[in-house]
Amino acid sequence: MSKCKEIYVATYGSDENVGSFEAPFATPQRAIDEVKKIMTSAQKSPVKVYFHAGEYNIKTLKLTSMHSGTKDCPIEYKAFGDGEVIFNGGMTLDNSQFRHLETSESERINAEVRDKILVFDLNKAGITKEMIGPVYAFGAMNSASKYDGDTVGKNCEIFWNGKRMTMARYPNKGFLEIAGVYEIGDCGQFPEHNTNPYYGNMRNPKGGTIFADRDTNERIKTWKEPEKAWMFGYFYWDWADASSPIVKVDTEWRRIFMKYSSYYGIRKDAKYYFFNILEELDSPGEYYIDRDNMLLYVYPSDDSCDPTVTISLLKDVLVDAHDISYVTFDGITFECTRNDAVHINGNNCTVKNCKVLNIYGWAMRIFGSNNTICGCDISHTGQGGISFVGGDRKTLTPGNCLAENNYVHDWAEIDLTATAGIETAGCGNRIAHNEFKNAPQMAIYYSGNDHVIEYNYIHEVVQMSHDAGAIYAGRDWSAYGNVIRYNILENVGNNDFFPCGIYWDDTLSGQTAYGNILKHVTGKAFLVGGGRDNTLENNIMIDCPSPILFDDRARDGLLNDGWFKVAPAHKGGLWNTLDGFPVKEEPWSKKYPTLANVNDNYADPDDPDFALNPSRAKVINNICDCKDEWGFFIAESVKKFGTVENNLIFNDSDEYIEDGKYELKAEVKRSLPQFKDIPIDKIGINK
Repeated sequence: MSKCKEIYVATYGSDENVGSFEAPFATPQRAIDEVKKIMTSAQKSPVKVYFHAGEYNIKTLKLTSMHSGTKDCPIEYKAFGDGEVIFNGGMTLDNSQFRHLETSESERINAEVRDKILVFDLNKAGITKEMIGPVYAFGAMNSASKYDGDTVGKNCEIFWNGKRMTMARYPNKGFLEIAGVYEIGDCGQFPEHNTNPYYGNMRNPKGGTIFADRDTNERIKTWKEPEKAWMFGYFYWDWADASSPIVKVDTEWRRIFMKYSSYYGIRKDAKYYFFNILEELDSPGEYYIDRDNMLLYVYPSDDSCDPTVTISLLKDVLVDAHDISYVTFDGITFECTRNDAVHINGNNCTVKNCKVLNIYGWAMRIFGSNNTICGCDISHTGQGGISFVGGDRKTLTPGNCLAENNYVHDWAEIDLTATAGIETAGCGNRIAHNEFKNAPQMAIYYSGNDHVIEYNYIHEVVQMSHDAGAIYAGRDWSAYGNVIRYNILENVGNNDFFPCGIYWDDTLSGQTAYGNILKHVTGKAFLVGGGRDNTLENNIMIDCPSPILFDDRARDGLLNDGWFKVAPAHKGGLWNTLDGFPVKEEPWSKKYPTLANVNDNYADPDDPDFALNPSRAKVINNICDCKDEWGFFIAESVKKFGTVENNLIFNDSDEYIEDGKYELKAEVKRSLPQFKDIPIDKIGINK
C-alpha cells in the first residue's frame, strides 16, 4: 500500500501553496480538488486532509466517485491541533454597521423597546433581495408546494452569538387559540363533509378563514401591514404543524383570511401564532427583515458589547457527497445553512466527533451500507438530527449502519412535528448508546426490518404533541424483526401534552420491546395499535398513568364498525405494503414464518392467521404502577389470540422501585423470578 498522503489547510494559507504543513491551502475546496488528483491518478494512496483551527466560510463542497476512497486507500477529513474547525455557510455581519433606530423608523416599534432595537443595512454588506429571498412556509405539513410562484424554500435566518433568533411574532411565547372557523377552505382530510377528493392534484387550493378573539383583533388593528404577516400553528391535529401567509384581515368581523390551505382542515380552539410583523419586534431574540428596503431589525438576545451576528445565506447543503466510499469526516463543526448540513450517498463512510448546529434542515442524511455516525453533538437544527438508510428490504440484506454515542438535543426548532432526533429505514441497522434531550416531538423514528434500538437515554422529548411517541413506527404489516431493548425513556410529555413512550401505530407488526425502563411518561408508556406478533416483555414502567394500551383496532374496525378501517383485501393501504414484499418466499418465509401464513379470509375473522387479528401477541413479565383500571388496557382479542401473563401491577412506584433508582426491590424480584435484570449501567453514551 502506498504511503499516506497528508494535505493541510489553514485560514492563513493560500490555494497557490502546495498543501503541506509548512505551506497549507486556504480553502477546503482546494483540498478536495487535490484529493481528486490523487485518487484518479495511477498512484492512489490513503489521504488525510488536516484542517487547522478556524472558520471556513464555504459554499457547497461536492464529492463524487472521483473523490472516493477504497478499503486500502481511505480518505479522512480531520480537524488538526487545538481549537475548533468550522465549516460555515453563513456570513458574519460587521458589528460596526449596526445602528439605533432613526425617528422616521421608530413609529411602528413599541415605545418601551425602541432604544433596544438595532438596524443593519443589508445592501451595504452586499446582500441582495435574491440572496435573502421571500418569507417561506415552514411546518412539516405546510401546503406551499401546491401554489404557483416562488412558494417553496427555506427561510434566511439570523443567529446572535450562536443562538437562533425568531421572526418577530405575537404572542412572544406560546400560542393563541382559533376563536372560530368562518370557512375551512380546501382540505384533503377531516372533517369529512369538507374533504375534497381531488385535493391531491389541486393547484392553488383555497385557504381557510378563521375568527380571531377580540383581544387579538384589537392587536391586529395596530399593525400597519397585516397582509405581510404569517400564521403558524397546529390548525387541526397537534402532530401536523403548518404555516400560511395572510391574504387579508377584516377587523370589523374579526376575520383572518389564509392563503394556504390546511390539509387536515381547521378547527375551533386550534393553536396558532402570528409572525413576520415589525410592530411585534418587542422581545429579546426577535428580528424582522424589511425586504422592501433591505433593512434588518434586531432586538439583541443579550447585552453583549461585541456580539457575533450571522446570517444564513447558503441554500444548499454544506457537504454533498455522492457515490463515495471509505471517506471519514472527523472533528469538524458544520453550521449555518438553509438546508441540511451533510449528505452522503455511499458505503463504508464515517462521520465522527463532529458538531452540527444552527442549520435549517437535518444535520445528516446518509444513504448506503456500513456507514457509521458516532460521537457527534447535534443541536439546534430546524428539522431533524440524523437520518440514515441502509440495507435492502426485498432481500433482507442488512445495511449494517450504525448511529452510536451521539448527543442529539434541541432539534426540530422550526418544523415541530414529523422530524426525529435519529431515524432509520431499510433493513438491519442499529441505533445505540445515544442520548436525546429536549424536543417538541419524537426522538427515534424507524421503518423497515431487523433494526436494533438499544442502550439509548431519551428524556424531555415529545413536549408539544399528544398523539406521538418518543420512539415511533407505524402502519406496516411487513416490518418484522425490529427490537427495542435496554433503553431509558424519562419525562416524555409534560403537564400540557400527553404523548406515548414507545408507539407502534396502526397495526404495525412483528415488533419486540424488552428490558426498557419508562419513567414519567404522561400518556401511554406503550401504545400498541393492534398488529401481529408484537411482544412487550420484561419492561418497567414507573409513574406512568397509563402503562400499556394494546388494542385491536383493525379487527374492531371490521367487526364493530370501529374507527380504524382497513381497505378491502389487496386494494390499497396496509395491503399495498404487504403485497410489495415476497413474504411467502425465502428468505422472508424462513425468517418470519408466521408472516408467510397471513391470509385475507374475511369469511373467517377468527382465524389466527387472518391479517386483521392481533395474533401471537405477548405481554409478559412487565412491571408497572397503575391507579386507574383503564391505565392498563389489553383488548380481549389480544388475550384470545396471544399471551398476557405474569405482569405485576402496583398502586405506587415506591412499592417496587428503590428510592431514587431504577432498581427493583428485592422482594419484587423474588415474586417474579422470570424477570431478567436490565443492564442499567450500560445505558446512554459510553464515556
